[in-house]
This record gives sequence, C-alpha cells and structure tokens, in this order.
Amino acid sequence: KDIWKNENKLSTGALWIEFLRFYTEQFNYEEHIVTIRQIEPLLKCEKGWFRQTIAIEDPFELSHNLAGGLSPR
Repeated sequence: KDIWKNENKLSTGALWIEFLRFYTEQFNYEEHIVTIRQIEPLLKCEKGWFRQTIAIEDPFELSHNLAGGLSPR
C-alpha cells in the first residue's frame, strides 16, 4: 500500500533545482518566513520578526529564528 500518494513525476535532481529556484527567485523574504510547519505562507508580521532579512522558523522551537545570527555581508 502506497501511503505517500502524489502526482510527482520529476527526478530528485529536478526537484532540487525547483526547490533552489523557488527560494532564490520567487520566495518573498521581505514579508514571509521560511517554515516547514504549515502549507500557507507565514508572514513576518505574525511573529513580529522584522529585523532580519531572512527568517527561518525553527520547527522545534517556534519562537526561534534560525537565521537570526546571519548578517547581510
């Protein structure tokens, strides 16, 4: 029994390229937080995370921004 049903026909390599393309060309870093916890976009204003250019929600400690220590240099 296949419990992971999907319509995907792309190779792992093609999926990786699309993943990179999404996060380099399409993702709105000014307004959104990278999260694996929910399907819908998570807005920075929902968490009050405005100072960092990139915000990545820690999936285990939801109040922690994994990108908090990054600098723009």
